[in-house]
Amino acid sequence: MSILKTSEHTPEVDYFGVCPKCHKNDGYINVGKSQWFYCKEHRACWCIGVNLFSSWKYETLEGQEEVYDALGMENYTEVVPYGGGNQ
Repeated sequence: MSILKTSEHTPEVDYFGVCPKCHKNDGYINVGKSQWFYCKEHRACWCIGVNLFSSWKYETLEGQEEVYDALGMENYTEVVPYGGGNQ
């Protein structure tokens, strides 16, 4: 499993947005070619784009599904992130 952890609150982390409730994120996962940042505490997620990071190329779909399932992403709500050019 590969999950990028980026919960440290810095301008670099905030570039892709943070949870609108706590202003943090817990990293991102790849869903196919898409990159999704998420907040575990608030079960929030947001897509930042497609093919922005090349990490998806080195993952199998089965591996991505394992990460998705382990996080319980099917129970997350898609939100508009705070920051990341949205504010």
